[in-house]
Amino acid sequence: MLRKIRVLAIAPYKELELILRRVASEYATLELNVVIGDLERGVEAAQANFHADYDVIVSRGGTARLLRERLSLPVVEIPITEYDILRALNFAEAIPGPVAMIGFPNVVISTEALARLLKIEINSFEVHHENEVADTVQTVWEQGYRLILCDMIASTIAKQLGLNAILITSGIESIRKAFDMVLELCRTLDNLQSENHFLRETINGQSNETVVFDENRNLYFSTISRENRKQVLEMLKSEIEYCTPDEPRRIVKSLGGVLYTIKCRQFSLLDRTYTTFYFSRSRAPVSVSRHAIRYYTKQEAQQSFYDGFFSVTGAVASLEPDISRLNASNRPIAILGEEGTGKEPVAFVLYARSELCSHPLVCINCALLNDRAWEYLQGHHNSPFAQTQTTIFISHLEALSAPMRLQLKALLSDMEVCRRNRVIFSCTCAFGEHISEAAADIIDSLCCLTLCLPPLREQRARIPALISLYINQLSVQQAKDILGMDGAGTKLMQDFLWPHNYTQLKRVLQDLVTMSAGSSVPQSDVRKILQLETSSPVATSALTLPERFDLNRTLAEMEDEIIRRVIEECGGNQSAAAKRLGISRSAIWRHLKK
Repeated sequence: MLRKIRVLAIAPYKELELILRRVASEYATLELNVVIGDLERGVEAAQANFHADYDVIVSRGGTARLLRERLSLPVVEIPITEYDILRALNFAEAIPGPVAMIGFPNVVISTEALARLLKIEINSFEVHHENEVADTVQTVWEQGYRLILCDMIASTIAKQLGLNAILITSGIESIRKAFDMVLELCRTLDNLQSENHFLRETINGQSNETVVFDENRNLYFSTISRENRKQVLEMLKSEIEYCTPDEPRRIVKSLGGVLYTIKCRQFSLLDRTYTTFYFSRSRAPVSVSRHAIRYYTKQEAQQSFYDGFFSVTGAVASLEPDISRLNASNRPIAILGEEGTGKEPVAFVLYARSELCSHPLVCINCALLNDRAWEYLQGHHNSPFAQTQTTIFISHLEALSAPMRLQLKALLSDMEVCRRNRVIFSCTCAFGEHISEAAADIIDSLCCLTLCLPPLREQRARIPALISLYINQLSVQQAKDILGMDGAGTKLMQDFLWPHNYTQLKRVLQDLVTMSAGSSVPQSDVRKILQLETSSPVATSALTLPERFDLNRTLAEMEDEIIRRVIEECGGNQSAAAKRLGISRSAIWRHLKK
């Protein structure tokens, strides 16, 4: 009976896990474990699992190369096939504008060959080491490109610059080739892995989590869970300078509402000094509604944004000048917009790019505040309002009752919260309508800078690009080979009013990709989904909200209002508006002149 070959797969992105497991089921001798991690996180994941007697590690791209440099265990790299590149080129072709390719020479050569064959114009930028990627992405940005084909490393950097990125992902055939290489490798190298006695001794008898740093403060070993991983490691690293080889230290730290009881000690091995931390976790004694009050670090806020719809599709890219302008001031900010226009993602970007990004972000949802949470905010010594140099995002101001609004205004004023911190508000209101009295009272009294987010129906020209970029991501997530949406379906999506804006568009696209069984999303599926959206009581009521029409006016005034609205929906194109209204362009001109 053949022995099982134990394979640890380090997937640089989580969507790769599904394909890895599916293909591994075809190989009777493979025993697969998958962890998610890109670059340094992938190395840390491999080191944390090193004691598990794996025969080989499987990964791809820059993560595979970095693993080879850091570990003695054999690493098999998942290749990129011509079909993988072809799929990415197909998505790029649906998006207008110049396209740049960033990659290692072997990928660039294959991409250029396929692009020439398909008559797709693409400019290539070769990199030979991961250290070159950041500068190359910056160069591409400065040369005016707004869409790149790349791997996960360049994709992450591109998103931070506001570049759209189409990831060249690994398909089923690529995974099969990698697993075939694993089998071949393990036939000739059956006894590569040996036990690491030092790490076994380190964790011997310890039921809690363990982290070891070397003398250069590099992570050497870790059993830490993924929850708050980066923050916990940084917290422990800051304590290294206080540890001595003379005696162990015991400390207690609070992070994200969790108490960490820590024992640390230093010891030497082969003329090198190591610092080891053993710790356990427990809930902090004071807790409030975790939905009403949430805490983020810069890394968490960036991850929440960059992994989400608004980053993947570049839906807030047009707001870049406004974000820079607002971050140049210390005044409070009010973000206004309809439901689903991305007020929280914009707040996350404002925070992550501000001078206070090394300090916490606290999100307070006024719609979810209960009595206990409200008492905590008003009187507890750990209240966000008692902190300094914190970014405080207070959302859904319209949900505040009159007493709570007066209390909040007094609290912000008496405690000088806006002077000591960065405060961002948000309010949900219909496009072109006045905000609620509660929100206006606070925004006006604090002299907030305002940012109005336009609804999706005012951005119809961008819908095809949004669709293509998000379907690209969804097809990866759901392990489908969907190439996009047909033209008729895209036109239906452009003509829809989207009462719930980007949030509704995201949900509809998820439904369409889930339903799709072919290589593209057909018009019939789009029509069916949009009919359901239109007939929904929630959708219908929301649809009418921004279209209220005041009938208490003269006929001439109402005609002027109708013409103005149609011109706005036509993007300012008076000829298109005249054709839609069935009147001459000169008639429109006369109305505008009045």
